Amino acid sequence: MPDIRVEHLSKSFFSTKVLDDISFTVKDKEFVTLLGPSGCGKTTTLLSIAGFQTPDEGLIACGDDTFVDRDARVDLAAERRNLGIVFQSYAIWPHMTVAQNVAFPLRVRKMPKRAISARVREVLALVELSEQAGRYPHQLSGGQQQRVALGRAIAYAPAVLLLDEPFSNLDAKLRQRARDWLKGLQHTLGLTTVFVTHDQDEALSMSDRILVMNPARGEPGGGLPAAPGALRRRIPRAMQLPHRRRHCGTGRRHAAEDGRVQRRHCSGRASCRCERDHRRPPGRRRDQPVPLSW
Repeated sequence: MPDIRVEHLSKSFFSTKVLDDISFTVKDKEFVTLLGPSGCGKTTTLLSIAGFQTPDEGLIACGDDTFVDRDARVDLAAERRNLGIVFQSYAIWPHMTVAQNVAFPLRVRKMPKRAISARVREVLALVELSEQAGRYPHQLSGGQQQRVALGRAIAYAPAVLLLDEPFSNLDAKLRQRARDWLKGLQHTLGLTTVFVTHDQDEALSMSDRILVMNPARGEPGGGLPAAPGALRRRIPRAMQLPHRRRHCGTGRRHAAEDGRVQRRHCSGRASCRCERDHRRPPGRRRDQPVPLSW
């Protein structure tokens, strides 16, 4: 299995910098964990490697294959990177059986039917789901659904396995069993693995090496805007939902406190201090102000 090289990776959303000059290397058959608080850019890094996010700057390479090189304007499509990924929500098809979910990436690659059937049986035995091959996702437990997602990710023998907090939906006892099982599977297959988590116990019990990520410089709390208004100013006007406002008899305008539901009485909580009823009388047009005497 090839090494993964990430060099000088940077990514911004609007004017918020999420990744700032990230560089690391994952060696062949190594299990590396990206550990850090929520919002520090762990998932963004993983999705950039997978091809679901395009970084603003930097280089991502796997062995001799260059996935992303912003200087050379190289950006290889996700389906051509030969990577397996397990999402936090598993993302398995609800209308397909366990066997059909595992076979899906093989059918997309147009493998022969006999080869698909043989590979599906092999993978289901590997993830211990042979007896559940004909079941649908809603008939499985959370741990079994997680194994279906993992089986689908390894069905086509990917070069690298990417895991985005795959145990977050499991209870504590099942999570411990899943950790041991996954580590044993990774060792058996010899897969180069990048694992994302914010749980220190998971990182310490499973990893060959841990990379600790912090929020981008100058962006406390992971670079999220401090207030909704800050984000609203960055969204094009055509995409913004208008604030719902209403005239009162004093000529002032009042926005709803939560931005969605109009307050019928200000009562000193909004900018108006008149404590008047601002409801529109029956039959009065919306653009007509409410008289003070009403």
